[in-house]
Amino acid sequence: MGKLKTNNCRVSINNIYSCFDLENNFKSIFIRKGGSLKTLDGLRAIAILYVIIFHSFLAIALVLPEQQFILYLSNFPKWLSFIWQGGFGVDVFFVLSGYLIGSILINEYENTGKINIRSFFLRRLFRLMPVYILAIVICANLEWQAQFLNTAWANILYLNNFLSFDKTFMNWTWSLAVEAQFYFIFPFFLAAIFFKTKHKIKLLLTLIAAGLAIRGGLLIIDNELFAHHPVFHIFPSLTGFDIHYINKVYINLYTRFTPLVIGVLLATLNSTNLEVNFKQKLQCFFARYKTLSIVLFTLSVLGVVFVTMLPLHNLNVDFTPTFKILHILFARLLFSLCIGYILILSLASYNKVLKPLSILLSLPFWYPIAQLSYSIYLLHLLVIPQAFGIVELIFYPEINEVSLLQLFLTFAVTVLISAIIASISFVLIEKPFMNMRRYIEFSGSGLTINLNKQ
Repeated sequence: MGKLKTNNCRVSINNIYSCFDLENNFKSIFIRKGGSLKTLDGLRAIAILYVIIFHSFLAIALVLPEQQFILYLSNFPKWLSFIWQGGFGVDVFFVLSGYLIGSILINEYENTGKINIRSFFLRRLFRLMPVYILAIVICANLEWQAQFLNTAWANILYLNNFLSFDKTFMNWTWSLAVEAQFYFIFPFFLAAIFFKTKHKIKLLLTLIAAGLAIRGGLLIIDNELFAHHPVFHIFPSLTGFDIHYINKVYINLYTRFTPLVIGVLLATLNSTNLEVNFKQKLQCFFARYKTLSIVLFTLSVLGVVFVTMLPLHNLNVDFTPTFKILHILFARLLFSLCIGYILILSLASYNKVLKPLSILLSLPFWYPIAQLSYSIYLLHLLVIPQAFGIVELIFYPEINEVSLLQLFLTFAVTVLISAIIASISFVLIEKPFMNMRRYIEFSGSGLTINLNKQ
């Protein structure tokens, strides 16, 4: 087969075709690669399902008048309060992203003595941008998003979290901007500081403390951040929705980088390649303190439950200014630390008593959901109104009130339809560009897309 050569760019047509092999791309949704971190798939799948169930239940705001919606929230079953805290699913994604990117770059540095930053950026671009462009094109043709199309440039540049949340195109993609900004800064941080210090753990702990200090500083200089009931931080449909809090605290890198750093900390602790074998030290610690590891696991689970079960959605619950300050300061940090501990424990199965955790998170059932999670996240909000309508039409044609069963069915239909659409985009767009990443190299000062590479 012929080849095209341009400077140091070599292209083999056969390998281009192989990237778009529909059969193999489809199989990759279900067949896990050897050596992949199975437990991460479980956590990623749970995170996206958590986000979707939260957004699916928000569909009730489409049909109920505001006062009736507030009343519905006040009478919502307490045991299901965690649903309204689905935004914490994004924090799980941040911890996992920090762990994966940290592991990749730490291993690259220890194996080669350097980080190819340009290659890293291009690989991230090939991974994230193609299906994002597809989502942007789709949303540009939807009436409820077209009015914000003049800010789509910010999405393409991953700067949309610098704009006001209520005036941005595809505003749910603020988290992509946070991650992209972290990806831009992080390699330089590793090269300039992290790899040059012997106190890596202390450095990362200092960054985590800095994230806490930034939140504290914002609360000191801006009393408006905790002036309103937390319900107005959750539901955009409410008249009193606190856009000031969202813009200042919720969607910015400087207030949300802590879970990403916690992920990097876990990658460091689980590394065998650094000058200090942190993983061996960690294994020795857990082997020596088995009971402590179980106690910490129990506390981590309780921490997650505590944070996500708080009745922040209930306007009838009076939260003091002190509580609101403490919640803004510590809730996401506590949640991310608990998720981080569960992750590091599940990765290594340090304790036989806790091995079922690793088995649960490694079940094959999670893998397809994890594989499709990125496309699902981008597209699921477009599906929810349609899913709600389908459920209402088929199961509740003559009922005027919304039941819990109807909302759970909306969630199930949303997952199903989103997964089908995501599968198509994964096979045709996402996976082909992911395949191309293994052919991308940098040599000297130029880019090599080496499609002869096997």
